[in-house]
Order: sequence, then C-alpha cells, then structure tokens
Amino acid sequence: MLNRLPPITMALLISNVLMFFVYQYTPLGNSRLLELYAFQSPLFRPHQLFTYMFLHANFWHLFSNMFGLYVFGALLEHVLGDKRYLILYLVCGIGAGVAQNAVRYWEYRKLQNDKIAFLSEPTPNQFRAYIKEHVGDEEDLNPAFVEFMEEYERNAQNSNYIATAKQYVSRIAQQQVDIPTVGASGAIFGIIMAFALLFPNLRMMLLIPPIPIKAKYLALLYAGFELYSLIQQNPNDNVAHFAHLSGMIFAYILVKYWRVPQYH
Repeated sequence: MLNRLPPITMALLISNVLMFFVYQYTPLGNSRLLELYAFQSPLFRPHQLFTYMFLHANFWHLFSNMFGLYVFGALLEHVLGDKRYLILYLVCGIGAGVAQNAVRYWEYRKLQNDKIAFLSEPTPNQFRAYIKEHVGDEEDLNPAFVEFMEEYERNAQNSNYIATAKQYVSRIAQQQVDIPTVGASGAIFGIIMAFALLFPNLRMMLLIPPIPIKAKYLALLYAGFELYSLIQQNPNDNVAHFAHLSGMIFAYILVKYWRVPQYH
C-alpha cells in the first residue's frame, strides 16, 4: 500500500517518522533547537515554526498524525497536485504554529499580570487562585505542594512561607513560557478540512465506533471537539487545540482561494 502513495505524502510520512527517532534517540532531541517555543521565551527561534511540525512527543502522537496523513493525504494530493498539496500542508502547519504562539503570547501576558498581582499582595488566597488558574485543581497537584498551600494558609504572615510562595509563582511563570509545542497536528487538521471540502459526501469508516460517516460531518466533529476543549481551558490539557482549529481555518481559506471544485 505504501508504494502506491503519491510522492509528497510519502515524503512527509518518511520525514516525520525519521525525525521522531532522531528527536527521541539522539542528542538533538535535548538541544531545544527544533521544538516551537513561545515568542517571549529566550529559546524561541523563527525556524522552529517549520521544524516543530516534524517532531512528536510520543509514538501515539506520531501514529495518530501519520494515520490521518495516510488516510486523507493521498487522494487529496492526487486532486490538488504535488505543489498545491505541499503548500497546503506547510501553510496549515506554519500558520497553526503562529496562531498557537499568538494565543500563548496573550496567555503569558495574563500569567505575568497575575504574577505581579500576587507579588504585590502575597496572600494565601491569591496564591491558591494563581495555582488553580495556571497549574490545575488541587486534586491534580503533588500532595507535598498541597500540604505547602495548607501550611501557608495557617502561617500567612510567616516571611519564609511568603518567600517560598513567591519563588513558586515566579518559577511557574518561567516554566509555562518554556513549554514547547511539537507535532504535525495543525497540518493534519488542515488536510482533514481540505478533504472534507473537496469530498464532503464521501463516506468514511470510523475506527471507534466502527460506523460510516460523511467526510463533512467528520470534519465538523473534529472542529466541534477542538472548540469545546478550547473553551474548557483545562490547565492540565497539553494539547494545542487552537493550533488544530487554526490549521482547519487556513485550509478552508486556501481551498476557497484556489476554487477547487467539489467531488460529490
């Protein structure tokens, strides 16, 4: 089956798989040169908007993206042609990275403002609110950290507890800005959107549950789930939902701009 894949889809599959092993099993994976970092991070470099697309956090992350590329990419490449198909992939991937970093820029500004607010008024209530907003709910935290919060509430005027809380807040702010983004998901979601636009009534078979669904409804399901997850704003959710939605938006714009006819 793989030898029947068109050249760009084949090249993308091979590139992503090769980079996965390079990223996981060579010193380059620890260099922090290829992941996409926030614009405010000292680790950010412009080339990361391209290279991050070829990195994946784990095998399941890689498999799910490459499976999507395999299922939707080949037919799409035949219809669009090599050049436009590659442009679609890169524009959706890079555009998703830019959009994700734009959101992170806004989120980091809020994080910094909350940090400044706490440092100017370091109360236990402010500390607890900061942790809930930017780290997660109490049940998801390390028990030792929860114990510190409780001790801080009982010793609100103790200078040692105040100093430690300030250190935690400053460290969390820096850690958040240095969390990298990796994965081809923005590009793959763009591929799915383009496929749904060109083959809206083509029936696809879901894996779980194994039921048929038209491509246009599958794209709507993906978009709806990503939008719902984005609205939830779970601090423990490390998935770049806005990047996924942005990839779909860029694909929609490109397909409409190219005026590619639908195949019913």
